[in-house]
Amino acid sequence: MQAEKISLFYKDAKSNKEYHAQLEQKEPGWVVLFQYGPRGGTLTSGAKTKAPVGYEAAKKTYDKLVSEKVGKGYSPGEAGSAFVNTSMEERFTGVVPQLLNVIDEEQAQRLLDDPDWLMQPKYDGHRRLTQHTGTELLGINRKGLATGLPECVAKALAALEGHAPYVLDGELIGETYFVFDILEWEGMDMKVQECGYRVSMLQAVQDLLKAAGAKQVAITGTAYTSEAKRALYAAVKSASGEGLVFKHRDAQYVPGRPNSGGNQLKRVFTHRATVIVGAQSTTKRSVSMVLLDEAGAEVDVGNVTIPPNHLIPAVRALAEVEYLYAFKGGSLFQPRYQGARDDVGTDACSLKQLVFKPEGVSSDEADEA
Repeated sequence: MQAEKISLFYKDAKSNKEYHAQLEQKEPGWVVLFQYGPRGGTLTSGAKTKAPVGYEAAKKTYDKLVSEKVGKGYSPGEAGSAFVNTSMEERFTGVVPQLLNVIDEEQAQRLLDDPDWLMQPKYDGHRRLTQHTGTELLGINRKGLATGLPECVAKALAALEGHAPYVLDGELIGETYFVFDILEWEGMDMKVQECGYRVSMLQAVQDLLKAAGAKQVAITGTAYTSEAKRALYAAVKSASGEGLVFKHRDAQYVPGRPNSGGNQLKRVFTHRATVIVGAQSTTKRSVSMVLLDEAGAEVDVGNVTIPPNHLIPAVRALAEVEYLYAFKGGSLFQPRYQGARDDVGTDACSLKQLVFKPEGVSSDEADEA
């Protein structure tokens, strides 16, 4: 016998709601509690059990409640839209993404004029591969674990069923899936193909989606010439976009992250870090942030405010924050909470990930770096 709890979310054109349920021990038995209401707003609380009951009866009530909510379209996904595969089995698929190393402004400027390198915008969302085995469609996170997809995205991808087995790589932002690479198509391993060829194949995918009127899946645009790359670079930077990705035309798709360099690189305008929630404020919507040094000791890196449209993360949970730069010692300057992270472990919460403010450089200059 053990306590349980779950947070569920629902979002459609007319509503954006959250629902929480708990199975808790309360002498002389067990109770089932719930809270619901608009996302980030005041929640209504109640109990499904008028008084403590035996564990089996409470567990049955709890499971029925969760099942009913999932059946109505609620999902554990914080994106809050109806999900397919809401069981979120998290089984390992054997499919893992290629991860990129960061380059600085000087390196980026060289690649802008190098005809051997293509460029795409870098999206600010959740990394998601999609695989259709021929019988099943599933999402895959950066750990290679099976996860859910928004129902509207799954319906849009139905336009590609006739070309399964396939694997696409992209970024999920809300209810739109932005595809930027293709790993398998009609059962053919595309990872061994040159990047230029893989990107050209995305045009065929785009044509299929357009013909089916599938608007929840979009193909990422690619800049080839120096002029086009510089125009896109300026546009993304002026719009405060997250950054750009550079890909060598001849590069194969290699899962994992190289120790240094690589044939696919990213230039990030704002920096991000995965942090451990150290503590919750008792008076404000904020939490303290903790990172780990080389010895594994915890280092406090400041506090971050949690926006009203996000739940306050639990202590020891992992979270993603955006910041301008870090000061020596680890404190983050102007951190902004981006959401919970459930696709990485604490090994991702290292001080090494921080980008520090150069010594002797003013704040304005550091913001441009």
